[in-house]
Amino acid sequence: MKFYIETHGCYKNRVDSEVIVSLLEKHHRITNNPKLADVIIINTCTFVEKATMESIETILRLAKLKGTKLIVIGCLGQRYANDIMKEIPEVDAVIGTYGFNKIEGVLERVMKSEKIIEVKKPALSYPIDYIQRRLFAPSHYAYIKISDGCNRRCSFCIIPELKGNLRSRGIESIIKEAEMLVRKGVKEIILIAQDTTAYGLDIYGKKRLSNLLCCLSKIDGLRWLRLLYNYPGEVDDKLLELIASDPKICKYLDIPIQHISDSILRRMRREISGKKVRKTIMKIRKKYPEIFLRTTIIAGFPGEREKDFLELCQFIKDVRFERLGVFTYSREDGTESFNMKRQIPRKIKEEREEKIMEIQSKISLEINKGFIGKTVPVIIDERIGGKFQYDGRTEFDAPEIDNGVLITRGNFSLGDIVHVKIKDATEYDLIGEIEKDRRGKVAAPFNPVRNFF
Repeated sequence: MKFYIETHGCYKNRVDSEVIVSLLEKHHRITNNPKLADVIIINTCTFVEKATMESIETILRLAKLKGTKLIVIGCLGQRYANDIMKEIPEVDAVIGTYGFNKIEGVLERVMKSEKIIEVKKPALSYPIDYIQRRLFAPSHYAYIKISDGCNRRCSFCIIPELKGNLRSRGIESIIKEAEMLVRKGVKEIILIAQDTTAYGLDIYGKKRLSNLLCCLSKIDGLRWLRLLYNYPGEVDDKLLELIASDPKICKYLDIPIQHISDSILRRMRREISGKKVRKTIMKIRKKYPEIFLRTTIIAGFPGEREKDFLELCQFIKDVRFERLGVFTYSREDGTESFNMKRQIPRKIKEEREEKIMEIQSKISLEINKGFIGKTVPVIIDERIGGKFQYDGRTEFDAPEIDNGVLITRGNFSLGDIVHVKIKDATEYDLIGEIEKDRRGKVAAPFNPVRNFF
C-alpha cells in the first residue's frame, strides 16, 4: 500500500513521524502526494490554540479525498479522540501520543474498514525505539529525543496531561542512535525534550545531561551538537563550562524564561523567581560571553498588568537576547490557567506580542551588524539560486527558528561547513561570501572568542 504522512507541531513530532515511516516502509511505500495514497497519516499538535486549529484544518482538508483511509496520530488524538471520531466520520483511526509503535497493525485493520481508537494513559517507561528511523530532508542535521514527558506542572501547559511524567532514555540507546545518524551523513545533532536539563533524573536518580554531552561529543564525524529547551533554573556551572569548552557543542543555549515578573512567574507555576532568572542570565553574560542566548516569552498571560509587561520589556532591553521568540498566551482547556481570573483580551495580547518583537528586531539588527567584517563557520542548509546561491546558519542559530546566512556564490553540498565573511546584515539574516586565502583555500577555522568578542 501507499501511505502519506503530514506532520504538525514541534521537532519531537518530526522524530516520531520519522519512526512511523521506518516502521511502515518495511511492507509499504511512502508517497509525497496524498491523492495517490491508500492511507493518510496526520501527526498532530495541540500545544496551543493555533496548533490545534492547524491540525484540525489539515484533517478536514485531507478528509475530502475519496477512497482514502485516514489515521490521526499524536497529541490532538490523545486529547480529543472521541470528539474527532464523532465529529469527523471520515477519520478511520485515532492513535494517542504513545501508540504509534502499533501503527502497522492499525493500518491493516483500517484497510478492513475497522474504526479504531488506540489511546491509553501516558506510559511509565520509554516505549519507543528510535534507533531505526527514516530521516526527512534536509538530512544533514537531525533531532534526538533524549526524554519525553515532564515533571513540572506549569499552569499554562497541557503537555504533562498528554505525555505524562519525565521518561528518559538510556545513554547507551541515545549514543547508538547518534552513531547511526552520523553514519547516514548527519553533521549536526540537536537534543530535544520537554525539559532537556532534567534528563536522566528518573532513571539514574540524578541529572545526566552533561555526561550525555561528553559521550556524544566523542563520536567521530559529528561536527555540531546543539541543546534546545533548557529550564532556566537547572542551567548549572557544569553544563555552562562544558558548552563553553567543548568545540563540538554549539555556543548556543535555549532557555525559555516565559516571563520575568515574580507575580506572573508564580501564576505560571514556573518554580523560579525573576531574581533567579536574572542571576542565571547575568552569570552567563559575565563568565561565558561567547554563548548566544535564545529565549521564549509568553505575552498576555492572565493577570499580566501593565507594570508586569513593562518590566518584561525592560528586561529584554537590558539582557539583549541574541535570539527570542514570543507567543500570545493560549487559553487551553484542562490547564490551571484556563480558569484564572483577569484573562487578557486578544487585542491587548497581540499588541504586547508586537511590542516585544519591535524591541527584539532592533536588538537583533544591532547584534547582526556586529558580524559585518567577521568570518564565521556556516553550515549549508539549502541551495536557493538567484542572487543568493545558498542559505545556511552559524553555530549560533538553530534550524527553522533562528537567523540565516545568505551566501552570494560558491559550489558546495548541503551539510558542508564553510567559512563565510559577512558583508551585510538585516534584522534576521546575515549576508556574506566564502572566505578564501591567497592560495584559494578556505580560511582558518573561526574562533568565536578571539574573532568576535
